[in-house]
Amino acid sequence: MREENMITDCNQEHDFSCVLVCEVDELGQSAYDALVDNGFHVKCIWTAKKSGFAIKSRLRLALSSKKSKRTNAFAEKVRHLNTKILDISARGEKCLTDALSRSNKPDFILIAGSGVIFPAAFLDKLNIPILNFHPALLPAYRGPTPLRALVLNNDADNFGGMTAHLLVPKIDAGAIIKQNKVALSDYKNTAAWNTALFAQCHDLVLNGIIPYLRGELEPTQQDEKLASYQSAAEVPSLITADMSFAEAEDFALKAPIIYDRTKLAFVDTKNRRRTRRILGQPQRLGPPTGRPPKWTMTKIEMDLMDARSSFQINHRPRRYWEKIKRSLSLTRSNKH
Repeated sequence: MREENMITDCNQEHDFSCVLVCEVDELGQSAYDALVDNGFHVKCIWTAKKSGFAIKSRLRLALSSKKSKRTNAFAEKVRHLNTKILDISARGEKCLTDALSRSNKPDFILIAGSGVIFPAAFLDKLNIPILNFHPALLPAYRGPTPLRALVLNNDADNFGGMTAHLLVPKIDAGAIIKQNKVALSDYKNTAAWNTALFAQCHDLVLNGIIPYLRGELEPTQQDEKLASYQSAAEVPSLITADMSFAEAEDFALKAPIIYDRTKLAFVDTKNRRRTRRILGQPQRLGPPTGRPPKWTMTKIEMDLMDARSSFQINHRPRRYWEKIKRSLSLTRSNKH
């Protein structure tokens, strides 16, 4: 970002105004809270999922998950503070230019976890800074799914953290304003690690973005020799037949840490792609047989690259029973 785009005429935090680009998730909420707590006026939120900011009814909220309750609290706070919500799901230069014209001349734009790609033509026309929060220590692990890649590659201790950087046309390659390391091994589980990661937004705003906007902090260019990038396609989201048995074992071990559920993909006898939720680790039955997958309500047998393997299905009755047990446990704990 050009140096003349920095803001140097504001002497107090509350003099800054901005647009936040985010979704209704934990990172978006953490970024919003960090901005508001540090006195910023968030004029507008740009989102590709505007419906996520709708307030749920009490009945729907009562039946929803803890995650849904947290996002509902985020939506409530946004509404309480009269922050305008603009839909940018159409994406593209025209959509973003229209959104900017409706955002009452913000001092800068901050992106926190949005999947919207900002075209170079839009960035070139901006006369205000546009910044990004990236949940990894850049220049390592550029790309759209760094948290999943960090865990799957056993790199969450080496490159786990949050980075505030300038946005440029090349993905996650802009100069670094500030970054804080957060190692996975310091936390009991990935949920706690994620919370600690996103909590860094407050420090990145206070000790990174504010000094940068005042002209007191010079961003550091990234070392391209140390850069790495993984596309979404390179970070597996389920077990597939082109994996080895060892890869399937490793994924089944780590997937529950980063995904809501572990999934397996296979092709049925009518050549249709299907997915099933699975539990636990696969079992090696022997070498590949060349036979099609065979499945029942409780298990699937199929060929991987180097082994015929068996997987336990997390079928619907089991999921309902687990949900009932969690509800009963929660009821008992509330009574005590």
